[in-house]
Amino acid sequence: MTEQAHEALLARQNALIKQSREKIQALSARINQPVAIVGMGCRVPGADNVEALWELLKNGREAVSEVQEDRWDIDEHYAPEPGTPFKTNARRAGYLSDVDLFDARFFGISPREAQQMDPQQRLLLEVSYQALEHAQVPADSLRGEAVGVFMGISSSEYGAMTFAEDRPVSPDAYSITGTSLNSAAGRLAYYYGFNGPALAMDTACSSSLVSIYQACRSLINQECHTALAGGVNTLLTPGPSVALAQNKVLSASGRCSPFGSEADGLVRGEGCGVLVLKRLEDALAENCQVLAVIRAGHINQDGASSGLTVPNGYAQQSLITQALHNARLTPDDIRYVEAHGTGTVLGDPIEAKAIRQALCEGLERKSPLLIGSIKANIGHLEAASGVAGVMKVVLAMQHRQLPAQIHVKERTSLIDWQKDLDVVRDSVSVAYGPDTPYFSGVSSFGFSGTNAHLIIQDPCSAVPESTAVEVKPAGTVVHFLGVSAKDPVALKTLLQRYSEYFAQEEAWTQACQALNAGRNHYPYRAAFMAKDRSALLAQLITASQKPDNKELPEIPLMAWLFTGQGSQYVQMGRILFDTQPAFRQWLEQADKAISKYLGRSILPVIWQEAATLNNTQYTQPAIFCLQYALAQFMSSLVGLPQFVLGHSIGEYAAAVVAGGV
Repeated sequence: MTEQAHEALLARQNALIKQSREKIQALSARINQPVAIVGMGCRVPGADNVEALWELLKNGREAVSEVQEDRWDIDEHYAPEPGTPFKTNARRAGYLSDVDLFDARFFGISPREAQQMDPQQRLLLEVSYQALEHAQVPADSLRGEAVGVFMGISSSEYGAMTFAEDRPVSPDAYSITGTSLNSAAGRLAYYYGFNGPALAMDTACSSSLVSIYQACRSLINQECHTALAGGVNTLLTPGPSVALAQNKVLSASGRCSPFGSEADGLVRGEGCGVLVLKRLEDALAENCQVLAVIRAGHINQDGASSGLTVPNGYAQQSLITQALHNARLTPDDIRYVEAHGTGTVLGDPIEAKAIRQALCEGLERKSPLLIGSIKANIGHLEAASGVAGVMKVVLAMQHRQLPAQIHVKERTSLIDWQKDLDVVRDSVSVAYGPDTPYFSGVSSFGFSGTNAHLIIQDPCSAVPESTAVEVKPAGTVVHFLGVSAKDPVALKTLLQRYSEYFAQEEAWTQACQALNAGRNHYPYRAAFMAKDRSALLAQLITASQKPDNKELPEIPLMAWLFTGQGSQYVQMGRILFDTQPAFRQWLEQADKAISKYLGRSILPVIWQEAATLNNTQYTQPAIFCLQYALAQFMSSLVGLPQFVLGHSIGEYAAAVVAGGV
């Protein structure tokens, strides 16, 4: 082989090595890409939404109560001595109010079918809808799309009640779909018209965190572009509490005290939590709000521990270490861990030791690693406990405050605390910025050994800073709020809730934008325009006190006229762009599509280049983009017109709205 041929061979080999390295790096980046949490919904003891949950946590409240009378007779099933046959030693748990109520008509379900539906399925419908609204994603916009559903669910008490031999009513066709656990995910996909994966998962207490992890993997594998993930649990019969009492794991005091000296067992709870997830790059491209980012996670199994239900500390340590590796972080990057923390004298010390070995061993931390558990506030939600822990961490990041752990007067002596590990005994500031990230871990363990751990990152450091130039709208801006419901009673109820909400919400303009863009629009409507919050609040209160209008209002015919060249001016549409996220999204989408042909973005031309804007080469694309975005925005508020008319370049926008292009 000649020297020249040898050099050519080496060059080809080096090129192949470079290509292989680039492919490996691209694959690694795809496998470990972050996932954005863009919306949350919940119903947990003491809180019917995430805002109420934050108030509960911030104020250090406990939402545990004695067994409700409509569940079962606690006196009949209670005995103070744990292990008493057919009796439970726990009188208290975390209960939802009105768990038997359900707006079947809203979801298009007949009363007969609704009666056969497990309350867990009903809760998932209600809370998933709430989560989509919180994400500012109208449910109808996802119909027919590759959206995944991943729900943790373990309890089948309603099924046992439905098929009990002594039940006076015979099971019917709805009994199977109404009580089978797989329907928990399938029903959501059916109602919303989702075409992505739909899985119900049962790994006991880790079910919802495992579901979130699997949703992230599905997003990364391109099986879906959006995912609903979470879990649900209800306490309907005394049987499981009686069984747990035989194992002597329930708290006799009825107070859950994770990592506290007074800890005497777990307190059961019921609830539901749902997250809306997107790949971070997609969330940013679609201009979605990013509440927090799931940087990475891991799941594993205890394997052969000293008993089927006995935690394995080594497995927990390995779990956290592998999650760190997947996130490409070091132990000292983690500043808080939302622990599984059930308040048992066996489980808590094992978990605390595993956390310390994984995140503190051999380190000189500037400040102690903090741990806590939401179970002290709302009880152990079992299959929904993991998602509750995630929501607590996200809310703490949003409000930049880590709530104090309640029920810890003194730390338990069963844990070797040293100086590098501590419980959040006082409220702590959560500080982060573009260059100072805040990372938290969330753990959840199933009693049969399936463990899950996620690493959550604050949104500020995870999201690149915008390079757009901020322009303040000139003059006073009038803000619009649209409210709609499926019937007049629901509309009036919604107006009353909005009155209460806007009385407390200082960021009222952003709230108007979110409510306009993020909800489906229904036949019974009310609309408001206001320059300030007090004016809006006065209008809402007045409207909420009006008598119900039982008749569906007659909708007048509507026509839209699209103007031609000559109507352009610098800064046209700027106020809408700055104040309405939906309009901004459509205009940016049009700009992205047309810039491929123009060779540049049209937005700077519209905002500040008067001479260029009057050049026909740019005038016509600018007018079309603006009209297209305006039409899409208006249709989201009032629906499509019955007639369209266009002049000159306006004919193209009219044709698009009419569906002709």
